[in-house]
Order: sequence, then structure tokens, then C-alpha cells
Amino acid sequence: MSMKKGFVLLCTGILLSFAAAGESLISSEPIAYHIDGAPEKQKSQKCYVKVRANVPRARVYIDSSYKGETPLNIEVAPGYHRLELKKTHYAAREISFHISEGQEKDFYLDLENITGYIKIDNDYGGVSLSVDSSSVSGGTVEVDEGSHVVTAKKFGYDVFSESVYVTRHTTSYVTVKLRKAEFNIKEISASRKNFNPASRGNLGEVTINFYVTAPETGILKIRDKFGKVYASAEYNFTTWNGAFTWDGTDGGGYICQDGEYTATLEAGSKTKSCTFSIDSSVTYPMLAITPDGSGTGPLPVPLSFPGGTLALGLGSGCYWTADSDFAFYGCPVNASILYAIGDHVEFTSTGAFFLKEGIVRSLSGALKFAFDARLSDTAALNFGMNVRVGGSNEPLFPPYGADYMNGFGGGLMTGISFGKGLSNYAGVSGEYIYRPIVGPSEDTSTGTLKCGFTLLKRTDDFGASLYGAFESCYGTYEYTASTGLVKEIDLRKDYRVYDAGVSVVCYPGESSMQLCFNAGVLFYPEDETYVYAKLNFSWLF
Repeated sequence: MSMKKGFVLLCTGILLSFAAAGESLISSEPIAYHIDGAPEKQKSQKCYVKVRANVPRARVYIDSSYKGETPLNIEVAPGYHRLELKKTHYAAREISFHISEGQEKDFYLDLENITGYIKIDNDYGGVSLSVDSSSVSGGTVEVDEGSHVVTAKKFGYDVFSESVYVTRHTTSYVTVKLRKAEFNIKEISASRKNFNPASRGNLGEVTINFYVTAPETGILKIRDKFGKVYASAEYNFTTWNGAFTWDGTDGGGYICQDGEYTATLEAGSKTKSCTFSIDSSVTYPMLAITPDGSGTGPLPVPLSFPGGTLALGLGSGCYWTADSDFAFYGCPVNASILYAIGDHVEFTSTGAFFLKEGIVRSLSGALKFAFDARLSDTAALNFGMNVRVGGSNEPLFPPYGADYMNGFGGGLMTGISFGKGLSNYAGVSGEYIYRPIVGPSEDTSTGTLKCGFTLLKRTDDFGASLYGAFESCYGTYEYTASTGLVKEIDLRKDYRVYDAGVSVVCYPGESSMQLCFNAGVLFYPEDETYVYAKLNFSWLF
């Protein structure tokens, strides 16, 4: 073999060796190392999608889930996806795409404007114009392609309405043509079916609302069943809606007798009436809004607000742990609503933030049914039931077990109202709550039995109550004590928490707003004790 031939064979062998080594490197799995030298597989690479459009702030949806506005750069999982782009006055765009691990995709989508115009010709002054129920000032209005309804209203004229179809990038025309309306009294109604003029603020009034169609003069009169007029008002109608408020007194300032009254509106050749009643037995119980319905402290009470009552509440307070340091535990901030669907049915809902190291969010809703049976002029049996549901993102008041709006429950309540005007009440309530503790471990409590008593004294302007409740919580769970140790509690061993306190309710000034001050103690015999003070305002309508 010549030296030249041998050199060629040697070079060829070296090249083949490098090729084999390269193939081995290419086919080998990438290796990463911990700092201690132990190898591990390289983590999978993320994939990203960048979305841009020819218009700013277009809404981006991936697999029907809103992700933000353009321009947007977002991480997605490998696989197939559906991308949607939406913006008001533009046609939506949708595409499907596939993205692999470690890949980045950049999408630029053009959105087409789909608006046209409606030009409204209106020669009438004082006309209220709207397109699809949205008020407009007139002239030319930009709308999306499609069918739209133009409406024009002016007192003393029939409502003008015309449907028009608008094609994108074009203008459609509507001319307003009004026709004078014949005078008529469309409706008349009383704001309350029953009211007590002795009640505070607007609770002791009735408002007569009416609707007319054209200018006219008229008179509204309120009469008793014998035809005697107790109040009247003259009107020169210049708009559709009118109202008259009566405080239930005669011309001399004296409260009228109980009974049915009629409000009659006479105008032109038209007459329309409605009826309502004065009822001195109508009272507004001095109660707060609890997660279980209206009541006091943690307990619902079988007393009800008059049908149609709306109450809006707002409150806050403080909790402290009653240890040697009397440490601050947290601050509740709550908003609530009560509506009396009828004289015996109430709906209540409460939302709360409990501010401590973090924020505990709670929401509850309840229905309460309350009835009474007269035993004598000075005594009545009260009874009722309630159902409630609520939820929180974290438990409160370790070692837990106290009711704090969480769980599904229902119960019964009964008591006696006694004394002049049935101004005193004494009763008991019992309720079972399923899943009252959220977290803090997978094995949470399964139920709480809450029982208690309420003593209530009330007048027309003031109410004071004393309450006490014990709650038996069943189940097993873990919690971290104030010492930092993790404890396991078996609530099947008759674990108890007691909640007791006082509540004072009053009407400040002459308003129909109730102010409620509540102070009490949460006592765990085996562990912690909390004291609290809360202040709530409720506006009654």
C-alpha cells in the first residue's frame, strides 16, 4: 500500500468515527445535573402564543376562555387550540392552531369594521330618542350591522317606534312622526298594602303613584269607606308619572283610624282608584340580619317584617382573643339585604370580608318562614322555620366549630310574644348545619347542631335582646394552634362552643334607619375564647 493510499484510508476512518459520535450525540437524551452531580432529565420547554390585531384592545379568547386584550403574549399548553378575537363594532375572528412543546407562534389578525349609521330626522322639540333602548341625542348614530329599533317619546304624544336594518358602511334614514295622544290614566297604585302611620320615617307613609298619557288637570282624593275625604291634591299634568305621599293623618294632624282607604284620581273624563289600609298592628321588629334570616346574634327569630319591606345593611366590628395579651384577631366587614316577600316569608343574603392576616370571604343566603297565632290580646304563639346555604374560602375562630356562614342548614324556631302590644318575646331556635367548616384538611367536620334562646324587649323606637347559643360540631380535623403546634381534634367527643351576648337596636333621629350594636363572647371550654363588638346600620324601605 502506498503512503498516499494509507493516508486516505486513515482520514476516512477518522471521519467515520466522528460521524458515529455525532449520531450518538444527536440521538442521546439531553442531560442536566444537580449541583451535587446527580443527573436528571431536562424539563419540558414552555410554548407561547403572541396575538396582535389591526385594532387595539381586542379581546382574546383561547378555547372560549378570556385571556386579555391585544397585544398579548401568553403561555399555552402543547396541542390543538381555538383562538377567538372580539371587539365591539367589529366582526369576530376565529382560527384553530396546533402548537408543539417549546414552540412560539405569532398571530396577526385583521378585524373588519361592521358598523353602519342611522340618521334620525326629528323636527319636534323635547323628544326623548333611543336606539335599541339606549338613549341617543339624535342626528347620526353609529350601530352594528343588523336590525335596530328607533323609539321617540314626548309627553302628550303616542310613542313612535320604527324598525330599520343597517348594512355595514351604509346609512339608513328614520323620520320621526308623532301623533297626539288621547288623555288617559294608565295606572294608579299604592306603595304599601298596609301601613302604620306611627312607624318611623317613610315606614309610616304611603305613596300613591300614577301614570297619565297627556296634559290635563285633575285632582287626587283619599277617602275612607264612608266617603270622607282626608287628603287631596290638585295636578296640572306635564309629564307621564306623578306621585302623592300621605302620612295617614287628617287635616288636624291626628292619625286616622284603622281600616281601608281609597285613593281616586279624577282628570278630564277619566277616573281611576286603588285601595290600601291603615293598620296599627303593623310593626317592624328590632332585629338584625343574620346568615339564618332576621334575628339576634347567631340565631333567627320567628318574627317577621311586613310584606314588601326592603332592608339594606352595612356593618363592621372587631374580634379579640381573650388571652393574657387580649390580642386583636380580626375585623369583619359585611353588607346584607332583606326582602319580605310576603307577611310571612323573608329572603336574606349577607356577604362579608373578614380582615386578619389575609382576607376571608363569605357569602350566605337564607329563607325564613314566620307565623303567629293569637292566644289573647296580650299573648301570641310564634313559630317558624328557615333554610340557609353559605360558603367561605377559609375557616375562622380556631379551634373551629363556631358558625361563620359556611354550610347548608335548616331549623325550627318557636316562642311567645307577650305584654301590651306584644312588645316582649322569649323563644328558642334549633338548627342543623351540614359541612360547617371549610378546610383546613381533607377530613373536615360533617355537621353542627346549633341551639339557643332569645329574650327580646322592644318599643316603637328601641329594642334590646339577650341571646345564648351552644354549637355541637361533629367530625375530625387538624388545625394549627397559637403555639404553632398542629393539633388534631375529634369533634365526636361532644366538642362545644358557646356564643352569648347582648344586642341593642334603635332608630336614630326621625329616620327609618335602624342602628344595631352587638357585643358578645365565643367560648371554647377546651381551648380558646374570643370577644367581639359589632355595629350595623340597616336602611328600611
